[in-house]
Amino acid sequence: MMIEEQFRYDATKSESDNFNQWHLMNTDERESAGQAPYSQDMAREVFDQLRSSGWLTTSQSVGDQEKSAKS
Repeated sequence: MMIEEQFRYDATKSESDNFNQWHLMNTDERESAGQAPYSQDMAREVFDQLRSSGWLTTSQSVGDQEKSAKS
């Protein structure tokens, strides 16, 4: 069984960079499952829905990770 990398929204990168990374990963996942990849417009719609719902996991900055570790 192959463990797939999970997308994490990186707050240190632009919205566009995050979307492009997610879209590449989602396309690979869909194609490996025999599904057609999303069009650019549909991918943007899905990404925006996932982001607004809180479904996308956000990477913590190093400073945030250190604060969490000390708590």
